[in-house]
Amino acid sequence: MHHPDAPRVPILEWVFMSNTVLGGVAPSCRSVTLNGVTRTYAPWANVHHGARWCSPAWLDRQMGSRGFLARQQGVHSKMGLCVAGGVLEGTVVVLPEEQLDTAAALAAGMLTNNWDALSGVSEWSTAIVREPGRSRPALRILPIRRAYEATLRSFAAEIDVECFVQIEPGHDHDRVDGRTVSTPDLCTVRSVDGVIGELEGLIHLEDEPIPARLVDIAARFGDGLSLIGRRSAGIHVPNDSHRPLEPDESATHRDYRRSTT
Repeated sequence: MHHPDAPRVPILEWVFMSNTVLGGVAPSCRSVTLNGVTRTYAPWANVHHGARWCSPAWLDRQMGSRGFLARQQGVHSKMGLCVAGGVLEGTVVVLPEEQLDTAAALAAGMLTNNWDALSGVSEWSTAIVREPGRSRPALRILPIRRAYEATLRSFAAEIDVECFVQIEPGHDHDRVDGRTVSTPDLCTVRSVDGVIGELEGLIHLEDEPIPARLVDIAARFGDGLSLIGRRSAGIHVPNDSHRPLEPDESATHRDYRRSTT
């Protein structure tokens, strides 16, 4: 029986997670060493790059251009994405828009490269959550894995979290007998007390026209924009993959100034 006060699973059309150029990364967490050569973190200059979890209903609408599937990225592609600030996963904090500054300041203050920390995040970036009829600015975090629940509690203690949306790509594995065994892309909706529900969908690497408000938050609380100018590696999403804006989004100012790769 559903308790009347129990959290409900929200209806989500898509969730877009910005690359870390619109956020911050703990020291050394995105440096990559291959064949004895270390590539240091250098985020892409395009603030519109990121990853979008797409619901089946959104995919059926065929709005915009679908980018590469996150689940199909190989080892070298993932290394390039890592160095260049690309994202494949994360936990999106859904909260009132007026508390975005507080949440970004909290995420920036919790950055750590200590994997044994009692709570903390290795990186954060901005996000957008699309519900029927409205797009909501949000925040993406990557909590220290062993301190995942404690980190969520830290956020819930400081801001009015409506829910957390944990997104993680699945994998395709080829077996010796020729069969392919797949694990699905995950979109798990959580409260601070545990899992509320799971949603079906796919994660694509795409572009998104970013609200200027989110670029401003990233500039004030993050370090990604200050690192633009270094040489970035990795694959690049085509610039023509912006989706058409919805009628309810027409009044939102978007930042198209920093759209060069």
